Amino acid sequence: PPSSSAPVQPPPLDLTRLYAGKRIFLTGSTGFLGKVALSTILGKLPGVGKVVCLVRARDDAAAEDRFLKDVVASPALDPVRERHGLGLRDFIRSKVEVKAGDCSEERRGLDEAGFVALAKGLDAIVHCAGLVDFVPPLDKGIAANVEGTLNVVELAKLAGKKCVFLHVSTCFVQGERGGQVLEELRPNE
Repeated sequence: PPSSSAPVQPPPLDLTRLYAGKRIFLTGSTGFLGKVALSTILGKLPGVGKVVCLVRARDDAAAEDRFLKDVVASPALDPVRERHGLGLRDFIRSKVEVKAGDCSEERRGLDEAGFVALAKGLDAIVHCAGLVDFVPPLDKGIAANVEGTLNVVELAKLAGKKCVFLHVSTCFVQGERGGQVLEELRPNE
């Protein structure tokens, strides 16, 4: 008989089932991390409901055009492209909704009603947007990386407690070491 002191292992996390039919808001989809995040979501979670991609542009038509040129054509989406072949565009249209906006603007540039409508029904937010220049003018760095993140946090708060918020950033990931740096997890250090 098993020992009563043996730890009980939780069941494995089934992300496919967890995100089936869910609505995810993704910022930074035209950047390196955002493209990889989108490719991973579409490739590993094909049952996801919708991925709403925020793209910095003057309007939704310009955002859609930029998304097609910068994201869909990107090698980062090759795994999804290989899976769907000629049906890629139809798959993307069924899973992705492109919205124009800018994280550094309050309510991402929407009026109050538009902001509330965007938040409604969000299950997760993956925030990858930010300024990649590591030595930007201070005002631009703060606007993009700090205020932009705070504005997306406001969207998460409005979406409610059921909405998961994930912030991914390349800012200061290397520290003071030069060259290639291997990632290692060292618990309790």
